[in-house]
Amino acid sequence: MGDPGFVKPLSELLSDAGWTETPELSGVFKVGSIFRIQEGGHGLMVRNCFEAIAETDTYTSMEVVSQLQAGVSVRAGLFGVKASGDIVKRVRFGTPEHHTVERLVMNPTEECQQLLAKVPKGDVGHMYAVSEVLTAEISEQTCGRINAKGGFVGLGKAEAELSAACSFESMEPVAVAMRTVPLSELLEEAVRPQPVVKSATGCPWGGKLNSLVVTQRYLTVNGWKLDMKGPENAAKVVDEVHRCGHPMAARSLDAWQRNLRVSIISAYTVVGWYPFPVGLVAGVRAKKYRDLTERLLRDPNFVSQEEFNKLMKP
Repeated sequence: MGDPGFVKPLSELLSDAGWTETPELSGVFKVGSIFRIQEGGHGLMVRNCFEAIAETDTYTSMEVVSQLQAGVSVRAGLFGVKASGDIVKRVRFGTPEHHTVERLVMNPTEECQQLLAKVPKGDVGHMYAVSEVLTAEISEQTCGRINAKGGFVGLGKAEAELSAACSFESMEPVAVAMRTVPLSELLEEAVRPQPVVKSATGCPWGGKLNSLVVTQRYLTVNGWKLDMKGPENAAKVVDEVHRCGHPMAARSLDAWQRNLRVSIISAYTVVGWYPFPVGLVAGVRAKKYRDLTERLLRDPNFVSQEEFNKLMKP
């Protein structure tokens, strides 16, 4: 029979459940942020890089939840105090929450892409975006040592200073675990429209808009029918609209098609890649961006760039 005081290492518990332990128990690791792995830790590069907003749900893995609440061991990370032997922390957490953003809509915003363009190419391979985070409040934290049987043994009176330094509770949730996506992968997928062509040369509908018909899967301009069925076709249409002198309409069209795909996937898969509420929200956003695209094509100057940026926020 195992030691009743046994505490499982946090990293081992999370790894078994498909998570990565955050480098530190803090609130800085949020969904949608981009970090760079560097000497001495993980540096925050950009916050809120994506248009999509993270959804929050109760985490339901009972094994993980029960062990987090019972207590797990983490590195002590104490400085300025003297101690003999390996010191660890036993941390007990409250009920964790799961924050996630849909993988298929992790498309960096135009502003984020401009910021990331400043990053040296050699550094991109050391950067990642946070797609999921598990957060929880710290209900209790104590220091001690792990005995030969894996049990936790608290510090004695002789180490009262060290014991006091370990005592900690967090009123705010901290990031316990995360799942990430390599930044290089996201940048390869990002839609990068072609430079705007000021003249009508090369524009399939001749530049000046005389007639427009907008449907879910087709954009018909001046009798020229553009097929948007599928991600590849939609990306080509985005490029054509941008190239013909409508950069804001192109960005809105891209957001419309991405949210439309999420809504359709949620509605028509038996298990569902996304929960129904996610699909419902995506459907509302798709309608918003569709209407915005049509208005911008009819009148590119009906809003300023600043107003447009506000409209593009979910």
